[in-house]
Formats: sequence, C-alpha cells, structure tokens
Amino acid sequence: MTKLYIISPPQIDLAEFLPKLEAALDKHKPAMFQLRLKPASPIEILQAAEKIIPICRAHNVPFILNDSAELALKCGADGVHLGEESDEYEAARKILGNSAHIGISCYNDVGRALEFAAKGSDLVSFGQFYPTKTKPPKGWASLDTITEFIEKSGKERKTKISAIGGLNFENSAPIEAAGADYICMVSAIWD
Repeated sequence: MTKLYIISPPQIDLAEFLPKLEAALDKHKPAMFQLRLKPASPIEILQAAEKIIPICRAHNVPFILNDSAELALKCGADGVHLGEESDEYEAARKILGNSAHIGISCYNDVGRALEFAAKGSDLVSFGQFYPTKTKPPKGWASLDTITEFIEKSGKERKTKISAIGGLNFENSAPIEAAGADYICMVSAIWD
C-alpha cells in the first residue's frame, strides 16, 4: 500500500507553519515528513527542526532532514534525504548509523537508483512526474522508471520507492499502481 510522504515548502514562517503542520499530520497521517528549506542557513534549519521534531514525534511521524547528514545528526532527525549535490551516501551512513533512514534523489536515473539500493539506501526517489512550482525539474520521470527499477531490483528488493513532482490526491493513482511505496506531496498539502 502506497503511503504519503509530506515535504515542507522551501520557505516557511515558523510561527505560521507549526499549526499548519499539526493540522496536516492530523488530517493526512503521513508515513514521513521531510524538512526541506532552501535557501536557509544551518542555524535556521536547526531552529526549525527544534520546533518541528516534537510535533512529528507526537504524531509518530519520522522526521527527515534534507541534504545534510551533519545537521540531521545535530537536530536528532530520523534520517536524511540526499540530492544530487548532497553528501555522499557512505559519509551520511557513517555519520548517522545503520538505523537512520537515508533516501536518495534519483530523478529519472534507474542506474543511480540501483547503485544506491545496492549500497543500502532505504529509499530512492524518482521525479518529477508533473509540472510543479516548488522547484525547477532536474529531469522528468515516467511510470516506466518505477517499473524498470522494480524489475531490475528483483524479488528481494528492500529499497523503497518514492515519487515526487507535481503529485496530488487526484493524479497520483497511476504512480501508486506502478509500484511507488511513497507519494511525496508539497503544494498539494500546503496550498
């Protein structure tokens, strides 16, 4: 069964965002929440995490930090999501340990996804699937991207798949049917 993975807007006013987060976690009961602030200083990220983590804990929702394993460790995150220009996977695993959740952005690159799955990544993320105003696309993914990864991973696949990019409650059904484990939403939640 596909689960919801909520990602923060790239910029937030913390005082306004906290009640919205509380309401979103209550209403949608996501499997994970990712704090993805861009651009933001390490201090701003840590200050936001300090306020957001207790809300996530109260709702039993793992808190994932975007891009920095060091900041994820400092704030007590449950894991980190690494993009194309982020820390290397091996360094993040060393910093955070084996129990931390580590996700990797793979865009439309099945080879990249298979490489990180072989290294032990918990999640590979494909997208973008639809137009979005959240961030410019680094590549367009298709349903074939998901099915190819599943086929090449074999029956013992441990690495989960997330899909991102313009997804909402109306357009995500084909992606769920293709085999995505998580549907990531930003604008569909906050707008």
